Amino acid sequence: MNLLHLEYFKLVAETQNISKAANESYISSSGLSKVIARLENEVGYPLFERYSNKLILNEAGEIMYRFAESVLDQQKKCKEEIKMLMEEAERNVRVAIPADRLVSGIFNLFMKENPEIIFNQLVMSTLESEQAIMNHEIDFAISHKAPEAPGFVWKPLTETEMCLAVGKEHVLAVNDIHEIRLEELKNELFFIQASSSDERNVIISWCRQANFTPHIYQSNAEMTFQALSKGIGAAFVMDYFFGDEKQQSLTGQYMNGNDIAHKVNIISPQCIIPTGLIRREGQILSKSAQKLYQMICRYYCVEDDL
Repeated sequence: MNLLHLEYFKLVAETQNISKAANESYISSSGLSKVIARLENEVGYPLFERYSNKLILNEAGEIMYRFAESVLDQQKKCKEEIKMLMEEAERNVRVAIPADRLVSGIFNLFMKENPEIIFNQLVMSTLESEQAIMNHEIDFAISHKAPEAPGFVWKPLTETEMCLAVGKEHVLAVNDIHEIRLEELKNELFFIQASSSDERNVIISWCRQANFTPHIYQSNAEMTFQALSKGIGAAFVMDYFFGDEKQQSLTGQYMNGNDIAHKVNIISPQCIIPTGLIRREGQILSKSAQKLYQMICRYYCVEDDL
């Protein structure tokens, strides 16, 4: 007994005629008669009272008809719910981003150009992003670290030089110092985003190259700005936060002219951070997710790999 056979049975019951039902279902009369005979054989009872040119449901047939009607109705509802789910999935884009919210400007542009799309961004580390991608919780991720686990595609976008931001009352700002070796800051307090394990690991790596272990305080943006404004600590930021207009439009973040911001370039070691896209190998993105993925690639002038 399968759904198609139930559909045939229901049609025979409603038309009360094998020939009519066969014509409507584009099947031969003999083939439809075999389907009905097979159903009756499966349930172990006749389902129709047979007359010269008419089939009338008997009591067993009435029970089967109600069953077929219920099952086929559930099938219809199931298809409708799946269709709605797929349509909603097509309208949803879920992306993981690093704590610095690197491409918030692109996201704003994307939402403006595609108001029908429901956009969700989640701050995640690279490891968290990998897990979310594999669990189908996000479509793809923007990250500052290539995935180490197999099964992922890393699409490099750019490499960005990092510098330090300090407050105007910091000793480096007071003495108008714009370049420094990282080893000279072994006693400095460094602020990072509380949710950024990737940032913490890369800063530790740079400081170890400079032969010291850094003092790191995990904080949110507001607390970091408050501390910097009082001349306390320093924050690693991307170079363009201090005035690159193109990147300003991309990130939605801008520090040039801010009363708390004094830029200090790092002479050594070289503090370069990559940015790229992570997706599952062999993954087929929804049309909406493809559109955003391609927009990001276009901005960075790299060819998308979809």
